[in-house]
Amino acid sequence: MNLYARLAKQSPRDAALVAQLGSLQVQVGKFDAGLKNLLKAARLDPRSHEIQHNLSVAYRAAGRLDEAIATINRGLRLAPDNADLIATKADLLRMQGQDDDAWQTIAPAIDSGDRHIALVLSYAWLCGRRGCADKGIELLSPLAADESLRNAHRIEANFRLGELLDRQERYDEAFEAFSRGNALIRTVHDPDGFTADVTRVIEAWSTQAAQAVDSPTVRSDVPIFIVGMPRSGTTLVEQILASHPSVAAGGELRNIMNVAGEMSGSLGGIPTCPPPGALSRPALDRIARNYLRELRRIGPIAERITDKNPLNYLYLGLIDKVFPAARVIHCVRDPMDTCLSCFFTDFAGSVAVAADLSHLGRFYRDYQRLMQHWNGVVGVPIMALQYEDLVADLDTHARRIIAHAGLEWDDRCLRFYETKRVALTASVEQVRRPIYTSSVGRHAHYESHLEPLRRALGGADR
Repeated sequence: MNLYARLAKQSPRDAALVAQLGSLQVQVGKFDAGLKNLLKAARLDPRSHEIQHNLSVAYRAAGRLDEAIATINRGLRLAPDNADLIATKADLLRMQGQDDDAWQTIAPAIDSGDRHIALVLSYAWLCGRRGCADKGIELLSPLAADESLRNAHRIEANFRLGELLDRQERYDEAFEAFSRGNALIRTVHDPDGFTADVTRVIEAWSTQAAQAVDSPTVRSDVPIFIVGMPRSGTTLVEQILASHPSVAAGGELRNIMNVAGEMSGSLGGIPTCPPPGALSRPALDRIARNYLRELRRIGPIAERITDKNPLNYLYLGLIDKVFPAARVIHCVRDPMDTCLSCFFTDFAGSVAVAADLSHLGRFYRDYQRLMQHWNGVVGVPIMALQYEDLVADLDTHARRIIAHAGLEWDDRCLRFYETKRVALTASVEQVRRPIYTSSVGRHAHYESHLEPLRRALGGADR
């Protein structure tokens, strides 16, 4: 990205170069800078449908779906038959719950015989929701095996194929498709390195060392951190909270992770929690002010604002010192179901550990021992919430969630699926449905394939 920044500075009127810089900035969570550059590129070359497409993708990543759709419509006016634009518009409509409009956007192109990869991937996703999984499987199967495709497309084709086969209860075939998709992922997780990192954090964050950190001057009870393993119910919990009129949803913010990376470096793309000795009062106040500034852009007047980046569990020592008045909700789910769901999710390479069942099992054990350590060291209130309990008794546990947030109860929290907000995670479809229990015990369908995971969990699944 630094190279593109230098090149864009040297050639500030090169629209393609400025757009590429903007897209890269968005990919690392620098939405304001990225959108600024993409908007500049669109002004430099207003006839480029590619730049309009990139700008729409950036708006989507920033959670600004209305602007994303308006932008993709501008692109389609420039290139009405462009497959990437049609597929992206269908995806955006689907994310907003407008499945019929998404279908009407994309079905004519498929019916006409267009088999562009972006169209097929988007169409197949809708097939799973419209009862035509067979058609989606028919279209995806040759793409999933096509070695001439870009790696990212083959990965996505295999994950989509796995989802459709799972819906049809063709579990062995589904597992094979998910396994092929994961085998194509090139990012690598270092399980030994991660275990060593967790051990170093536990040793550095002794009770005595934690107590020696100065208290911050800046204090706020606005943040609610929703943490846990990926695929443990964090999106559902955020949707319940976001249904309360006093809460704004921040989604998976990278601010805390980025601060940790700047202060302590990273291993395998996952920064470690900085040691207590690095946390001076001025540093804590600076982190708090910057983070609160970001939250206020999300919810200018909200009493509480959520951050549901699940991997923030790694930084609870830092969070405790920056925001001692914040709340934390720790989402817990059956280890086998959690890890299998990670393995079945296309994280686009951002969660490298998810591509290997053995690595997932070890990662879960390290997560578990780090959370046990934080529970004994940090003072910030942590509420543990079992996913299986939540879906079995929504009323009781939704009330616990709202009470932990320090808010009065509101019945809209039970109708979370009616809330007009967009979840930008893999759980986007699930939070638009009333509570369901079909994901509980899901691993039983795949038991014959899961010995490596069970072995790596080493008893954590019991």
